[in-house]
Formats: sequence, structure tokens, C-alpha cells
Amino acid sequence: MAKENTIALREPVEVNVDGAKVSLQEVRLRRPKGRDMLIFDKHRGESGADAGFAMVVATVAAVTGLTFDEASDMDAEDLIEISEQAVDFFPKGKSPDQPAE
Repeated sequence: MAKENTIALREPVEVNVDGAKVSLQEVRLRRPKGRDMLIFDKHRGESGADAGFAMVVATVAAVTGLTFDEASDMDAEDLIEISEQAVDFFPKGKSPDQPAE
């Protein structure tokens, strides 16, 4: 499986690059690493209405290189698509929230 995937955004998101605002039309998604799984676990244990959203945003930020704030400014459909693509990096039948055997 590929180590990276480029995803065209439905709605561009503005990010800071060297102090200047840049409108991103696409993001590069890399395979999640162990440290990304730690971020996932950290937010999975949170409770409240925003906990699930925070977990998605944190995961998207981690695998795209965006900041949490930049990722949280993304269109909801883009966030969902990116998080679904991130799950595709995992072996079939496994997801990051399944306990280890």
C-alpha cells in the first residue's frame, strides 16, 4: 500500500506558511505512525459532545502536517474524507480503536 496519498479538498483551507496565508487546494496524507496512534488514544478517552470531533481533527492534523487549528478550519466533508482515507492505511479487518490481541 502507498505510504502517501494526495486528496483534493472540496473547500480550500487557509494555512500559515512562513508567516503568509496560503489557500490549500489539496493535502498530502501520510501513513499513520505510532505517535499518531497515541494522539488517537488520547482523544478517544475524552468525553463530551466534542470528543469525537477532537479525535478526528487531531488525527487529520497529525497525518497531514496541519496544525490542530488549521485542520479544525477544514470543511466537514473534507475532514470526514481524510479520516476515512487514513483508516484505509490500516490492514483490513483492523481499526485503530480495536484492542490488541
